[in-house]
Amino acid sequence: MPEGASVTRGELDGRGLTLGEVRGVALGRTQVFISPIAWEKVRRAADYVSSAAKRGQSLYGVTTGFGAHADVVVPPEQARRLQENLLISHACGVGEPFPPEVVRLSMLFRINTLLHGHSGITEATLRLLVTLLNRRILPVIPSQ
Repeated sequence: MPEGASVTRGELDGRGLTLGEVRGVALGRTQVFISPIAWEKVRRAADYVSSAAKRGQSLYGVTTGFGAHADVVVPPEQARRLQENLLISHACGVGEPFPPEVVRLSMLFRINTLLHGHSGITEATLRLLVTLLNRRILPVIPSQ
């Protein structure tokens, strides 16, 4: 961002984003923060997933496999490994890296979607994503 340019703050709540907010984040001029109502949704979902998993309740992709293996129950002692394998299986790509503006928008849209409170993401993980975005610490995302 150019010297002396101002930074605005945009509140995310999991609902619509304005064109101004999107443009501001893409250009690195807008820092985001999460509304209190959205944080509550995230906490409720995370608590639900955690307690359901501890009870042994069937939760797609948490206590079960994926796709054709959705009916395969994953023992609690293997649940962490399941999540690690999921990350590893999706962590490859090739091609030129997307430009920072595209990466910032990808992060913005993912954060805003997670605020719906349907994923079970932990508050700590979501706070880390917001902090990385606001501090301009961006992952390298291959274009393919």
